[in-house]
Amino acid sequence: MSIPKRLPWFVILISSALLFVAPARAEDGKRCEALSAEKIASMKNEASTAFYAGKIKEAHSICQSLKDGVAANADSSSESDYTRILINLGITCLELGKPKDALAIFEAAQTRMDKDNKSDSKSLNRADILLGLAESHYRDGHAETALPLYDKALDIYAEHFSRFSEDLLPALEGLGGSHLVLDQNKEALPFFRHIAQIDLIKYGAEHPRVGKSFNNLSDVYFRLEECGGARPFFSQAIWIFRKNNLDSLNRKLDSADYQNLYSQDEIALFKKRAKQVIMGVQDPPSFRKSSYDLLAEKGFDESCKLCENKRPSNFDNWQVRRAGHFDAGFIKIDPTKEQKGLIFCLHGLGLNHASYMEFAKKIAPYGYGVVAIDVRGFGSLSKEKGFDKIDMLAGMDDLRAMVSMFRDSNKDSRIFMLGESMGGALALQFTAQFPELVDGLVSSVPSGRRFHSKKTKLLVGLRLLDDPKAPFAIGKRVINQATDNDTIKEKWLSDPANRLKISPDELLNFEAFMKHNQKYACEIKKTPVIVFQGFRDHLVRPNGTYALYQALSTRDKDLLFVGDREHLVFEEGAASDKIVSMLAAWLNSHNQKVE
Repeated sequence: MSIPKRLPWFVILISSALLFVAPARAEDGKRCEALSAEKIASMKNEASTAFYAGKIKEAHSICQSLKDGVAANADSSSESDYTRILINLGITCLELGKPKDALAIFEAAQTRMDKDNKSDSKSLNRADILLGLAESHYRDGHAETALPLYDKALDIYAEHFSRFSEDLLPALEGLGGSHLVLDQNKEALPFFRHIAQIDLIKYGAEHPRVGKSFNNLSDVYFRLEECGGARPFFSQAIWIFRKNNLDSLNRKLDSADYQNLYSQDEIALFKKRAKQVIMGVQDPPSFRKSSYDLLAEKGFDESCKLCENKRPSNFDNWQVRRAGHFDAGFIKIDPTKEQKGLIFCLHGLGLNHASYMEFAKKIAPYGYGVVAIDVRGFGSLSKEKGFDKIDMLAGMDDLRAMVSMFRDSNKDSRIFMLGESMGGALALQFTAQFPELVDGLVSSVPSGRRFHSKKTKLLVGLRLLDDPKAPFAIGKRVINQATDNDTIKEKWLSDPANRLKISPDELLNFEAFMKHNQKYACEIKKTPVIVFQGFRDHLVRPNGTYALYQALSTRDKDLLFVGDREHLVFEEGAASDKIVSMLAAWLNSHNQKVE
């Protein structure tokens, strides 16, 4: 039997290099067949149809097949396609929450362009690569690296599009958000004004997207300690929020379902009641005039139009997309009932305002409206650059400003706070600090004492050593502890507005916030409080909730252990008819409007 001789080292190196540069195999190791020009064109169309329809996994899969197939072509005629395929593959990786994978792909695309002497340094492909690199770094927690890349991308886009082009928005948001993350608030301001101007032209003064842009601007002015600039933008944002919710309810009252059940006089009464609760007794401002006045500056007024030179919706013009979630909350009431008060609902860690939708429907017939909002860093706010990190103190400021506005515009309305888990802690601390704004507190599982906390701390500690700013998937771990209900798990995991990845830095700040619960519980001296705890909760320790109940200084306090409930008592449809009925009775007993 002959033994093969060892190959020379240089032969091994050459062979390895050939294997590396010969892109003839797919990810699964199977050899790829070269694609014809007709097949490439067909696959590009399929990928674009999927991408613009929001079917990102399908678009990603087609792009991967295109990449492998084009790489296998011996003919160099498809070389020009390859860079664009890499760009689009990177974009789909970003959309699928894989910034590290996206970064490697965009870097490969950049290397390819740099080697091509014919490539245009000011081409849209170049700008899209720079934007992709910036997004990859930003989403991985590194705004300092992303900032100059966003800046270079914007410079190129600005040569192709005019000032009021929506194609500038991703780069503008990246620049403004990166400056905010780096505490460069003065530098961030002009970018957020520019964003708001484009949104106002594109969507109109009453659109939720404009409201969100105004809310962002308000926060930038607040950080600059310019309350005179912050207040009118915040006020306008809340008016837009209220107006959209009132319009939605009025459309419902105008539907055949209501028109067939009630007389016109009754419908008119319901609309009047809805307007008083949602808008208050004050008349809203002129939305269009007020919005343009707030953003007025040289070169911008009501005559401005969007740039007509818009990128077409085809394969060569994919771009990192803006967040599609416009709504940061809702207001729900049953206008056929006399209104007794409003309940402001604050969601738990990782969830969003929509987790209270079922509860709102169940409590509404008792005469209580619900205002549910996204807490800073969650829901739609987790998609807003510069406002996408967990910041409980900023969330407290948001809540104070909003509740104050509702209180001022309808002084007869009773206001209750309801929060669960993280939201329960936020509601508790808010009530302690601003008792004049709260008529009653409902706090569900607010304790920071958790089961298996040592394992969680170890996991966070290891991630902290690796990269304190990089978000990692902790949501599934929380969900598995919170519930054994497969339906709730699936709903929690599948909702794109829920946040399942959080950075170690954010988790440490969150834990520090939760440690103040005991102190603030002692400071609630008069406000009525009811505390809920699921008896089957495997996330928050019941003794922690009981300790907070004991710490409450108010004598008007109740504690309810719910025997058949896990961690969630009110969110994601967990509130049973019995629980809602009991809560309504408690609210009625602490409501001076109820005889």
